[in-house]
Amino acid sequence: MDTKYFKLAIRILVTFGLLALVFSYVDHQQLWQTVRAARSEYLVILWGTSLAFFALRSFKMHLILKQQALDIGTFTLFKISAVTSLYSFVLPGFMSSGIKWYILKKTTGKGTNIFNGMLYNQLSELVIMPACALLVLIITNPTPLLLPGTKHLWLLPAVCSIILVPLIAVTLFLLSSRTSGYILNVLNYMMTLLPNKMQRKGRQALHEATMLQGAGWRFHVLMGLLTIITQVVGTIIVYIFAAKAANISIPLTVYIWLTSVVFILGRIPITIANLGVREMALVSILAAYGVGKLSALLMSMIVFSSVVLRAIIGAGFVIHWSLTKKAERRL
Repeated sequence: MDTKYFKLAIRILVTFGLLALVFSYVDHQQLWQTVRAARSEYLVILWGTSLAFFALRSFKMHLILKQQALDIGTFTLFKISAVTSLYSFVLPGFMSSGIKWYILKKTTGKGTNIFNGMLYNQLSELVIMPACALLVLIITNPTPLLLPGTKHLWLLPAVCSIILVPLIAVTLFLLSSRTSGYILNVLNYMMTLLPNKMQRKGRQALHEATMLQGAGWRFHVLMGLLTIITQVVGTIIVYIFAAKAANISIPLTVYIWLTSVVFILGRIPITIANLGVREMALVSILAAYGVGKLSALLMSMIVFSSVVLRAIIGAGFVIHWSLTKKAERRL
């Protein structure tokens, strides 16, 4: 069997395994009653909000590529991102981004510039989302809820601080032309502990990550703010409306680190479209806040519906492009 098909088969098995485990926690008849009790008005608002922030993320990508001397329209990027959402059902996490890169490369003929822009966009999300989550965990310290009975209430804020400070420091040093060389040397040395294939990919990613240094701090701050608005705030709002649709009420601060946990787990290519992982995370974490498994599972299903909506839109664009190409061939 081809390796890629074997990996896909494994992801499908893991996906269905996790979903089967989650659904084994609940009574199916009660689940249907919980679904019927969902507030549909919030579901419609969630879909509209999700698409609005999806468009804003396309605008952010437009600005990043423009800095790379590529003027690709926001709507074009929206269409390609929707198609990527469709392929994410087969190629999860970073892997589905390869489809986006291929389409943009085919459109512009500048694969390196596209790769630089996409990597910068991914890294900005991978830094800012966890940073916001770690900061909230340090301030709110939900240890008594997450780890009931523990006497080490200081442990969670301490661990979060140990992770947050180096994360911010390394990011700032990499963006600075004065200090990036030192950081790259340290990280390259650390990569010698990895297998050769991973070393090559890691060093290439580090090199490409510094390609937008010349953009200046004003550009980096703007992209940081847009990332907070489009990714952090956007995802939180979607989860809030999903919770309201599922009749769930939890503190606002919980959404900040909860969405980051789901986001980071979704970058790991072990399931299809993050199915199973998101459900397990929500059911497990929300239980600490008194949310029933049925309600948490319904909330996860509602969040997933926004992913399905984007995939359906992407399928529409694929069909449109296919019909357009067939029409051109007939001419």
